[in-house]
Amino acid sequence: MMKRKERGDGVYKFDEILTNKKGVFLALDEGLDVGPKDFTLDTVDPSFGMDVAVKGGYNGLILNKGVAEFYVEHYQFKVPLIVRLNGRTSISKTEPYAGQVCSVKKAVDLKAKAALYKVYFGSPHEHVMVKEFSKVQEEAQEYGLPLMLWVCPKGPFIQNEVDADLLAYGARVGLELGAHGVCLSYNRDFLGFKWVVKAAAASKVFVMTNERATPEAVVREAHDATRAGAAGIIVKRNVWQCEKPLAITNALKAVIFGGKKLDEALGLLK
Repeated sequence: MMKRKERGDGVYKFDEILTNKKGVFLALDEGLDVGPKDFTLDTVDPSFGMDVAVKGGYNGLILNKGVAEFYVEHYQFKVPLIVRLNGRTSISKTEPYAGQVCSVKKAVDLKAKAALYKVYFGSPHEHVMVKEFSKVQEEAQEYGLPLMLWVCPKGPFIQNEVDADLLAYGARVGLELGAHGVCLSYNRDFLGFKWVVKAAAASKVFVMTNERATPEAVVREAHDATRAGAAGIIVKRNVWQCEKPLAITNALKAVIFGGKKLDEALGLLK
């Protein structure tokens, strides 16, 4: 039997950072993926988004390791840390590949409660990323660190990145490879997304919001996805760059944790 490696703060189960097995996460990892070109003078400093995560009572804060190191006093003991383990810039226009940029041990040293790994399914480099994820998953299991798989269909053979069967395939891969949770886009196909959730089975499904959208659209997406069986949502600049980030946070929590109807949640935006 594999001996679990020591971690100074004990072993954490994924459900321990959720609320009634559901979660709302805030991601501040876009500085690596797309750079700061779309940030504002207020939001370019990660401490702004961290303040939203703390005040909003998020279940987790997704950071790259450097930001987690430099800004530890802003979030530690206030909101659970989820470390992104791989990534790439948008400068290169080659076929998508996100290599590992942070070790599992480093994430544990940063006192992360979970980790996130992104795989571009359909890329010519898919087999490399799947192999790397599998190795990381085994190491994370040794440390007792929950690992989430970010499913991102992209490549020359992908015609529709939000096709229900394609998303279901990615969700199932997450289950087959041992991911505690899978993160993917909501395709606005209620019945199709139910199939995606069913395919993930024991792996929890979280909707990842990538496209720019109005606060109303983000809340509607969270409402519809969770009604289809998703365990929660991962939000980015659509929250921490909007005019009222805490209002949209409260609306998201109302539909995900409170089971509020859509019109009730949208009323919180005002």
